[in-house]
Amino acid sequence: MADKLDEIIESYVTGGIDKQIKARVNQITYESMLEGLNEDSLNQKLKQDKVLLELEYYKAQIEVWYGGNPEAKRVCELRWREGLPQWAIGQKIHFSESTIYRRYTELKSEISRWSGL
Repeated sequence: MADKLDEIIESYVTGGIDKQIKARVNQITYESMLEGLNEDSLNQKLKQDKVLLELEYYKAQIEVWYGGNPEAKRVCELRWREGLPQWAIGQKIHFSESTIYRRYTELKSEISRWSGL
């Protein structure tokens, strides 16, 4: 069963966070156009939107730790981009299933410890 951090990492790897950010910016922009707000007001609204700030925070925190852990990065990409089960990931990168699990949990632990996610 996936926890919130698993979902955030998966969304980052598959590009979901970027899509959510873009959709939120588009929604705020559209609403601002309907309200007749100028560009300065729109920028202020974007900077203060809690949903957008949260998504950008998630993305920034994952990026900090994700790039520095190449083995866990490869595991995540194989799991979520290619949809491989753990045993197939192990065969592809020549790791045991316990090593795959350990690399991924180390990544989650670092993210959780330093970012509070």
